[in-house]
Amino acid sequence: MKIFTGIVIFFYTLVFVAVGSLVIAFALGYITPQTVNELLIRIPTDLNIRMIIIMIGVGIIVISLAIMQLAFGSGKQEKSISFENPNGQVTVSLSAIEDFVRRLGREFKEIQDLRPLVKVKKGNLTITCKTYLLEDLSIPEITQKIQDTVKNRVNKLLGNAEEVKVLIDVIKIVEKGKRSKNKNEEEEATVPFQYKSEV
Repeated sequence: MKIFTGIVIFFYTLVFVAVGSLVIAFALGYITPQTVNELLIRIPTDLNIRMIIIMIGVGIIVISLAIMQLAFGSGKQEKSISFENPNGQVTVSLSAIEDFVRRLGREFKEIQDLRPLVKVKKGNLTITCKTYLLEDLSIPEITQKIQDTVKNRVNKLLGNAEEVKVLIDVIKIVEKGKRSKNKNEEEEATVPFQYKSEV
């Protein structure tokens, strides 16, 4: 998909550069109305020119339709998943699953933070976990642990209604001391009032 998008962008850039160059050449007098008139007269009689123009026209139409498909097709991303129960349909929003995975990330002592992004397409649920790992850890081991845990817990949550794929994106590796400091700050922020008794 990225290669196709790059080809589309390159083609449209080439077209706009060509059009801009023709406009500049016409403004500077390199292309005159007589030249354009002679070219228009030659088109019906020159088969090569006609074929080139037809190919350019077809290419522009195909690329335009592809851009519309990319623009409107990718915009129709599902925001929830649904499955049938005996008593009716159940719908679960993707944001609810993201909140569940985010809370699940707090159970891992090996990471400082986990920020999930959930997408669903054609029945496949993809969870991308942006993680902040602690140093002195084996990345393959901890990421495998995160993937297995998230996949199993989400499957249990949804009752295996969707095919779950878990991707790990390690954003940063932080010092161990920063985790405990941030954790203490969070605990202090959650306690509105503290009373200390002295004997």
